[in-house]
This record gives sequence, structure tokens and C-alpha cells, in this order.
Amino acid sequence: MAVVIYLAVDQFKSCYSAMSFLVGAFTSIGSGYIAMKIATKSNFRTTYMAYKNMEETNDSRIAMAAAFRTAYSSGVAMGFVLVSIALAVLVILILVYFYIKCEGDATGDM
Repeated sequence: MAVVIYLAVDQFKSCYSAMSFLVGAFTSIGSGYIAMKIATKSNFRTTYMAYKNMEETNDSRIAMAAAFRTAYSSGVAMGFVLVSIALAVLVILILVYFYIKCEGDATGDM
């Protein structure tokens, strides 16, 4: 997919664009895998919390409130993890490109 997009955006004529798309594709694959793992575990925990509180209190409002708190905290955790991964990959990519450019300027290339 990155090669197709690179050829479609041929005016840049740079391998940096293609590499960025490839890094983004692999980051997306990894983030999707992590998100599905977290979502599956949090769905189980939410269901279990609702079931446990319904059996203990026999009040659906208390059970749903506990399940909502569990689901909300799981969603917040998943959001922070995915945003952190995206920012880390972006910073690493920028640092690598900056290092390559500085090395190219020092040797007279580029």
C-alpha cells in the first residue's frame, strides 16, 4: 500500500515519504493488535463486573454503574496506550530523519 501511495504522490520523489508510509502501516497493524487485546480483556472485565455486582446487590443500577466505571477506565487506558505508541513512533521517525539530514549535510551529500 505504501508503494502505491508513494507512486501516486510522485512529486516528492523521495524515499522518505515511502518509508514514512511503511512505518505508519506497521504502526497501525501493531496498534490494532494491541487495541483488540485490550478491548477483549476489558469487555470480559466489564461483563464480569456487571454480573458480580448484580448477584451481590440485586440492584441493576449499582451493577451498571460498576460496569460503566470498568469500561470507562479500560477505554481511557487503551486510548493512552495507542496515543503514546503513535507519538513515540513519530518522534523516533523525526529523529532518524533529522540524523540522516545532519549526516548528509556534514558529508556534503543530499
